Amino acid sequence: MGDRPHQGPGGRVRGHGMMLCLSIPGTCAPKARPRTTFQGGRARTYTPKRSNEYAEMAAWLVKEACLKAGWLTIPYPQPVRLHVVFGSRRQATARPDVVNMLAQIADVLQSASVYDDDSQVVECKGVKIQTDEEATKIEVVAL
Repeated sequence: MGDRPHQGPGGRVRGHGMMLCLSIPGTCAPKARPRTTFQGGRARTYTPKRSNEYAEMAAWLVKEACLKAGWLTIPYPQPVRLHVVFGSRRQATARPDVVNMLAQIADVLQSASVYDDDSQVVECKGVKIQTDEEATKIEVVAL
């Protein structure tokens, strides 16, 4: 690949100063912990269906938004700022908790190749608000 940096939209060096803003409709399903059941003396571990379905749908929408924006993956170890607003008709203090919702979004963004690894996120802010528009609004900035 040589020593030349990859060019992003507007001729900027890939990863430096790039910003991606997008919205995912609906209420965010929090990152669920794996569950273990025992059947016939055997352990079976799985992730709850709702969490997996949301992650797949959200990753597809994020990939689509990245294509439209001409987004290039922020390479490791470039630091990233992540700000997320979770809009729901429920009271902001109702379950699910914002920490598990942020974990879900961080994993979705990594699986959609917004950045290489979620360890690149050095600044993270998540806000839950009560609103008529149920959506998750995401802003990713390469620092």
